[in-house]
Amino acid sequence: ENSDNQANLGNRKVNPNGRNAVTWQDPRALIGKTIKGRYKLIEKLDQDQTSLAYLAEDQLIKAKRVVVRILMSELSKDAFQNKIFSDERISLSHVNHPNVVRAIDSGELPEGKPFIVTDVIEGESVNDILNRSGQFNPLRVARIVRQASFALSEVHQSGILHRNLKPEHLLLIVSEAGTEQVKVTNFSASDGKPRIDNLAYKSPEQLGGQLPTFASDSYSLAAISFQMLTGQVPFTETTERTLLKAQRMGLRLNASDLGSKIPDVVDHIFEKALAYNPADRYPKARDFGEALFNALTTVFPAADAPDDEVVEAEPIELKVEDEGLETEKGPSLDKEAAFESSNTSSDIHFSSSNKVTLEDETEARTEETKVHPEQSGELWKNRSPEGLIERGWLSTLLSVFGVLVLVGAAIWLFVYFYNRSDQSVDVNQQPEPELVGAKKPTIQTMKDAPAGKEDIEIPPPAREISQPPNTLFFENTKQNLNAKLVKNFRGFSLFYPNTWEKNSSDTTFLDISKKAKNDLPKEQMLITHYDSKGTYQLDKDNFTSLAESSNKDLEKLLSEYTVASQGKISINNGWQAYEVKFKAKGKTRAGKEFEVWGRRIWIPAARIGVKDGFVITMLATSLSERVESLDDVGVKGDLGDILETFEPAR
Repeated sequence: ENSDNQANLGNRKVNPNGRNAVTWQDPRALIGKTIKGRYKLIEKLDQDQTSLAYLAEDQLIKAKRVVVRILMSELSKDAFQNKIFSDERISLSHVNHPNVVRAIDSGELPEGKPFIVTDVIEGESVNDILNRSGQFNPLRVARIVRQASFALSEVHQSGILHRNLKPEHLLLIVSEAGTEQVKVTNFSASDGKPRIDNLAYKSPEQLGGQLPTFASDSYSLAAISFQMLTGQVPFTETTERTLLKAQRMGLRLNASDLGSKIPDVVDHIFEKALAYNPADRYPKARDFGEALFNALTTVFPAADAPDDEVVEAEPIELKVEDEGLETEKGPSLDKEAAFESSNTSSDIHFSSSNKVTLEDETEARTEETKVHPEQSGELWKNRSPEGLIERGWLSTLLSVFGVLVLVGAAIWLFVYFYNRSDQSVDVNQQPEPELVGAKKPTIQTMKDAPAGKEDIEIPPPAREISQPPNTLFFENTKQNLNAKLVKNFRGFSLFYPNTWEKNSSDTTFLDISKKAKNDLPKEQMLITHYDSKGTYQLDKDNFTSLAESSNKDLEKLLSEYTVASQGKISINNGWQAYEVKFKAKGKTRAGKEFEVWGRRIWIPAARIGVKDGFVITMLATSLSERVESLDDVGVKGDLGDILETFEPAR
């Protein structure tokens, strides 16, 4: 490479398409150029230690301007990790949340630099206000942090990490309703490595050189929240080594000692949110946001808010022009990939230690900040100055009549479609084989209805699951998976007892087990994927072959393997699934036999086009204290508690 940054035309990294490559030394090389045949860069906006941001004109949508962020630093030298970053940027374009800066597009420059295209957001950042006033009013902290936490949880559900959250990435705008709204930006734009500008917000695992997780993002938000509330960061050390040592010793700086009237419960919230061990933190970012919001809003009256924090709507005019955007909602790229196998193979064996192993959307979409008048006077400053207009008795009567008409119409439509669905049954349809076996299954069985035009499956409503005591939270993420599992990634979360072990596996998303003191097996759960068409009805004809293949594999691996029953079931809030129940024998080192009971469940995503479903395998033995028969597996004992918390991502 020459000093003037010129080279032969064949060198795309230096002279792509006849122009100079964009570099830190020459950021203006792209000014006036059009990338991806669509975005004409007209002005450099800013830069940080990893990227350059430009204002650009969208050539396909008249008068629309966007922000193009060029990622200058190499995110990873590992091609597999870079593929994860690329997939995340594509998935981000499908996220539509009021507190997330919308990603419109992404791609890569000819010189190899990736870029992200986002909406233009006009507003101050949390960092701007911290630099100006030092800290925030507690009520304002409560509202901002809750919105930001909901944004993180929503994006995490799509398997996307931020990795580099800091005050600059929390933007504050005024919504159309005149209330303050948070916009979290710069997702998937950094490798998250500690640097001078982000050191105070780095989690212990990131400082220790480990890959960041969702818990790392939650830690960063907690550190920002602490600074907003108190005016200083929770740990003041200035080097990676000393900061990591301080984090290991635990939070010694109490927010209640730094802020007037801050309750002691806030100290406990930060102690948990900033815990050294990720498993000791809040399971989800939104759990932290809600806890802090509830603690602060029950203590501070709105009258305490200083006048200079009233949100003024006048200076900012927001315009969102969505016409023509090529960002259809749909499954993310990784869910559309082809798959190498139709069913995950099993490898169950009794090791020398006799351990049984097997290798193989929501409240987060939050409203704009809703604050009761007794909580804050800010909300009413931007309301219409006109007084309330009293309604006459005739107007009220007409309103009531209109509501009754709507309710009656809704009831009529429900009855109409319900009757039609009953009449659409095909009498020639062969019924699903009944579950075989002497005992009645404890999980509800269902009869199949034939697939028709009106037989549309949708995922059951998402559940809000509180963390049971003495449990660890697990949320499936691409970060620690190999390439094959990433290709077939499915998001889910659950809680499992802290007495269980998490086993390493190259063929499963999760492998957890419970053993006795003598290392004998008690209970085990494994979760992986299978090649699906998206819904139970579409997979229906394939379940029999999946079960047959699974039974043949298990029969080779387990002694005296027999199938007890198989058929359609419904679990957890109405997920339609297919199940095989089986029995086998095991032996202790002393030669004493024990019973092995198992269930394998195939669960489609209930969305046409999602090509991966879940396979949950649960194993228990007669050595388990609370499992006495096959019917107890996944119903009683720890497996029952774990299965109850299993929640697929939508």
